[in-house]
Amino acid sequence: MEKHIKPALLLSLLFCCAGCSSIDVRCAFDFGVETLPYRQTLEEGGIAEVYFEIVPGEAGCLHDSTRYNVRYFPSEGEGQLRLRGDSVMRPNVLYRLPGRQFVMTYMPDWGKAASTHILELVFIDSYEHHQAVTLTFNQQHSESDEK
Repeated sequence: MEKHIKPALLLSLLFCCAGCSSIDVRCAFDFGVETLPYRQTLEEGGIAEVYFEIVPGEAGCLHDSTRYNVRYFPSEGEGQLRLRGDSVMRPNVLYRLPGRQFVMTYMPDWGKAASTHILELVFIDSYEHHQAVTLTFNQQHSESDEK
């Protein structure tokens, strides 16, 4: 009896799927964003380079066709954030990332009276998954400022 059930079940599945003109398979994997350690204390005119990598989340894999974007929000301080080699990024504008590994540079404007700069970066994949990363930069005071 079991020998007849398995073929009958497979046949019924085949007939059910025969009416489907297309099968929509979506593979949306979660992801994480990691940074290498970066200089958080900068002198006036100093530039910080931050190395990023998009890494697999709990599922343990990333889909090759997934595209990643970033937007940032400066919550404290003003300065210039760039994807390496590109023009200055504007706050709250979505930018496509060049790949899963990339470098951003930040040059704070210490003349605006903020001694701490805080940036929140929100990374978004093509499936609308979000990951937030906060970067903090502090002003290094020279010895003449402390006297």
